[in-house]
Amino acid sequence: MSWPVKCTCCGHVHDGGQVTVVQRYADCSTWQCPNCQSLIDDRPVAWGGSAIPLDKEGREER
Repeated sequence: MSWPVKCTCCGHVHDGGQVTVVQRYADCSTWQCPNCQSLIDDRPVAWGGSAIPLDKEGREER
């Protein structure tokens, strides 16, 4: 995976580098989770984002 992320809605881990971006905004991009089809975005979770970035071993980045 080039950019592993975990969906906060369903917990599915997928490659953020392989998703199709639905919309781009000034502060984030949104795409549909391949598992639950929810719209998720790449903002930090503390700012309302819904994709948790993971390192190459699958651990949450701090």
